[in-house]
Amino acid sequence: MPDRALRANAGLAAVTELCGLLGVIRPLDAAVGPVKQRDRGFGAGELLTGIAAARGVRPGGGDRADAVAAAGGAGGSDALCSYLRSLKDAVAQYEAKILVVGEGNVGKTSLLAALRDEPFVAERPTTHGIEIQALTLHHPDLDLNMTVRAWDFGGQEVYRITHQFFFSRRALYLLVWCAREGQEQNEVDGWLRRIRLRVGHEARTLIVTTHCDERHPELDYPYLARSYPGMLAGRYEIDNLSGNGIAELRTGIAGEAGRLPHMGQLISPRWIAARDDILSRAKAEPQIRYAQFEELCQSHGVVGDEIGTLAELLHDSGQIIYYGGDEGLRDIVVLNPEWLTKAISYVLEDEPTRQSGGVLDHTCLAKIWQDRDDGFSYPERYHPYFLRLMEKFDVSYRLEDNEQSSLVAQLVPHERPDLEWDSHAALAEGKRSLALTCRLTEPAPGLIAWLTVRHHGASTGKHWRNGVFLRHPNAMYASEALLELTNPRELAIEVRAPSPDLFLHVLQDTVEDLIRKRWPGLNGVKLSGDRHPPEDDRGQGCQAGCLAWFAGLVPASWALGLAFVAAAWPVRDEVAVPGDLGGQVRGELVKERRGKSIRSR
Repeated sequence: MPDRALRANAGLAAVTELCGLLGVIRPLDAAVGPVKQRDRGFGAGELLTGIAAARGVRPGGGDRADAVAAAGGAGGSDALCSYLRSLKDAVAQYEAKILVVGEGNVGKTSLLAALRDEPFVAERPTTHGIEIQALTLHHPDLDLNMTVRAWDFGGQEVYRITHQFFFSRRALYLLVWCAREGQEQNEVDGWLRRIRLRVGHEARTLIVTTHCDERHPELDYPYLARSYPGMLAGRYEIDNLSGNGIAELRTGIAGEAGRLPHMGQLISPRWIAARDDILSRAKAEPQIRYAQFEELCQSHGVVGDEIGTLAELLHDSGQIIYYGGDEGLRDIVVLNPEWLTKAISYVLEDEPTRQSGGVLDHTCLAKIWQDRDDGFSYPERYHPYFLRLMEKFDVSYRLEDNEQSSLVAQLVPHERPDLEWDSHAALAEGKRSLALTCRLTEPAPGLIAWLTVRHHGASTGKHWRNGVFLRHPNAMYASEALLELTNPRELAIEVRAPSPDLFLHVLQDTVEDLIRKRWPGLNGVKLSGDRHPPEDDRGQGCQAGCLAWFAGLVPASWALGLAFVAAAWPVRDEVAVPGDLGGQVRGELVKERRGKSIRSR
């Protein structure tokens, strides 16, 4: 999407410069016409994107947005202008990223080998983490080849929390399942839901069925097409052993890859030379310092703010991993993403960490990362980087009572521990109870794990796969909270304290923020209803401490695809939640009697 944060004056100044630099008046006229027909405003930031799209018009190519969207989205107007200034002698690049997902042992790696015309290997080892391999495919419309980087994701559940780090709108998805095991056992619907949650409805996905020589696939494709409109780009039946269906699949992948918006993006030859030099070092040096990255760029004439923009573009396209906005990570540029994902997968597979309930002992890091004979080995100087990376993405957090340990939330046990109280227990003297229910339009994978890590400061050490029990770190508040999934689509939150409002608001904000950032595909349902606080039984509005934020809750959740129902009134006997919140809550009655909430219909 265009950078809407770009100010008009900055945009007009850049337009003035670009008109003389790029000579794009006639192509711009040709490109802007279709844009205007879309019946939408055309601001200065969008005009810049239109110029780049016009500059990229090619025979058979159509209306392309080039890499401007990535530059604008990653670095704002400075990155956008830096990229546009580099286009004077730019050449088109035909590259794409494909993410291959699905359950474990369905033949994803063998499929990629077949697409490369490699012989079939029986009993191929299971993929752990992510493996990246290049495919060469012929462009569907132009007489040239495309380079497609295929990301082969391990299908085991333990790795799924890391998958979403790499899901991108600038990619094509291959969802692979095995005909021998059936659609339901292969979680076809579940994988499509995960892609949509993380990327949105525009994620183009090919459904590929393996082992089709052994059994005819039973796939309800019409149902999936109705459930995921705009996402499905076709279905293919193949067999990795015989090679049946591989040629048709290769053609289908090339057709979809060739239509990706950034295919044929324009990049300066200086940037290309710097990129190729940097990436050529990946095998010998899976990572380099950012200072070395800068030196390599400068040796090819890439200078100033162009260096940061190039790093952001390479990160967005999956060729490097670089988190320039994080002080603890900005000094390292990962040239081989597999080097990084393997490191995280080693932690997630570590048996002692599993047996300890997800507690990672830092004294064992050398054994996990350094003393290995089955893959990459990671010297001690990189261990702080990995720990910081896992903390950045809420995979783990440092335990406050022991800085030499971290909790890996995805490895906590399934069993619910003994708790001080649950929703059925009577209230202690002097305590009030506020209850909040979050109904999702569909399950959000890893929600409890993310919440556990986000609220590590309030940890009581009592957490399990479906819930966590928290205590506010400030003892003066005497606030405790129970967060638990009552079913895959419903999160129940209850806070007990003399004044539980504050802690409940904090938890509510965290849920909204997580869903907005981690699962943008949940915006498919719009909420409706009364946007004013419900009145009490005397016809008066809520008083302080009675969910005054409810007025802003519906609009705040409008784009989240979720509905909240709350019980927060300490005096009156019962309060009905008004309206029909997008079909999620239909006339449900919420009651509270002397601080303890109950529900009825």
